[in-house]
Amino acid sequence: MLAATGKLRGLIPGKARRTHKERLDDLAASAGGLSPELGQSLGDIRAALAAAVKAAEAARSSAGGG
Repeated sequence: MLAATGKLRGLIPGKARRTHKERLDDLAASAGGLSPELGQSLGDIRAALAAAVKAAEAARSSAGGG
């Protein structure tokens, strides 16, 4: 469900989401929304990923790789 609605975009390509938009909208409506806890967890994961990418880019820059 999260992948289908775009919360985890990497799992279902955009073309597939567009092709099956109506079906995905129906599924989302019947499943309900995210719980606040799950929404917070996803936000925490995104923040951790962003921090890891930033740290990796900084390390690569300081090592002369980029």
